[in-house]
Amino acid sequence: MDVGRRRWMLAGAGAWTLGAIPWGARAQDTSGIDGVWQGALALPQGDRADVALRIGLGADGRRLVRLTIPDMHAYDAAIEVLEPLGAARYRIDPFGSVVTLDGDRLAGAFAYVRVPLELSRVAALPPWRETPAPEVPEGPLPRWTRALGAPVWASPVAREGVVYVGDAGGTMHALRVGDGAPVWTHAHGTPIFGDAAVDRDGVAYVDERGTLTRLDRRSGRARWQVALDRGPAMGADGKPGDFTFTHRTPRPAVAGDVMYVGGRDRSVRALGLADGRVRWRTTLEGAVMSGIAVDGARLVAGTFDRDGVVALDRAGGRVLWTFATAQPVSSMPAVAGDLVLAGCRDFAIHGLALDSGASQWTHSYLFSWVESTPAIVGGIAYFGSSDLRSVRAVAVRSGRTLWTTDVRGLTWGTPAVDGDRVYAGTAGQSGVLVAHRPGWCAIDRRTGALLWRRELPMGAAPMAGFASSLCVAGRRLVGAAVDGTVYAIPLDG
Repeated sequence: MDVGRRRWMLAGAGAWTLGAIPWGARAQDTSGIDGVWQGALALPQGDRADVALRIGLGADGRRLVRLTIPDMHAYDAAIEVLEPLGAARYRIDPFGSVVTLDGDRLAGAFAYVRVPLELSRVAALPPWRETPAPEVPEGPLPRWTRALGAPVWASPVAREGVVYVGDAGGTMHALRVGDGAPVWTHAHGTPIFGDAAVDRDGVAYVDERGTLTRLDRRSGRARWQVALDRGPAMGADGKPGDFTFTHRTPRPAVAGDVMYVGGRDRSVRALGLADGRVRWRTTLEGAVMSGIAVDGARLVAGTFDRDGVVALDRAGGRVLWTFATAQPVSSMPAVAGDLVLAGCRDFAIHGLALDSGASQWTHSYLFSWVESTPAIVGGIAYFGSSDLRSVRAVAVRSGRTLWTTDVRGLTWGTPAVDGDRVYAGTAGQSGVLVAHRPGWCAIDRRTGALLWRRELPMGAAPMAGFASSLCVAGRRLVGAAVDGTVYAIPLDG
């Protein structure tokens, strides 16, 4: 995890700064906690994860906590200065983990979802090391590539042999799936980071200034625009920037003759598809910076505030229920039967009752954000991850892990499922705690075995590869890389 993300989460969690530690806690003798500690996390889905801490004086005289979690590919990583809380209690990381010292035993709760943690003092740790990348084929070469001339954070969306994707230069592109040739381009002018919604007649998207635009799907000409928010996106420091960290942007959803869309202004709107007129608007507690799931008479959205997941009445926008989370829900929740599955930046997937929002199960991702909306097939949800750098198959009814596959990079997008294969694009990021590499890969859907993986060059850029979803378009797998290159890869079989 990079420093920027740690600071973002520290502010979001409301954790103390060192200067704000109460005087009595600062005066606490902390030398008794020095040493090496080893134990396990008892994860709510029934898994266990090895964990170790090494605590001791740093170069500046303060006690530094170093964390090892082999399942997270984190080894002796300096994560935080130890924070004494008094009465032999300590905060050990930026994620809210608190432990109590009792002789040669540390016990407490890990991160936002309070996973039970127990460690014992040991002389030394096992020789844990990073797992080497498996030797698998590189997979197929792209059938074609096309450089768009500007970075791309949006996912390509395919319909009837054409793929649609916006870029950070402010252009919406329509490309032929067969050969990548342009069908049309629309010079919008304002950066487009979000995914488009493509229906029979139109292409709709929200730009960086919060303007919702609908284009004619066949010509690329603008049909209508609605200003959802006024002014550029603002960062955490109050200056123009990406407060979501990953360029999350509201994605419209179309059902019948109505379009539903969230916004930075903490609203969900229903608009007429033909003319863009607002039919209703509901104000929530947090910005809605992803897609909205439409299921029968309900809408389900994630927010960047403590109300986390929200269900609304589709007809009039009345709030039906909310489920509070400790961190933002930055991806679109998915509905699977009578359950809602929501990935969250509290390092967990939440399985919620569709009719009430009551928690049915929790699935821990250790200290990895869950930026991915799942693909759900046959009672199994396929999720990507962030620092966990894996694709994971989760049983929808129970939240149990079926398999986890290390894909060597960030998988913020939705895995693409086609037959007995799961495909994922990965992003690489420099200067972070966990090593990530850019590329794309194929996984056996039944076993989780990595079938092939093709790596892209990282270069000198801070990020490379795919920060968004791949899409299946006929017998092509289409992805848009951060450097602005669109790839079309032949599908297996």
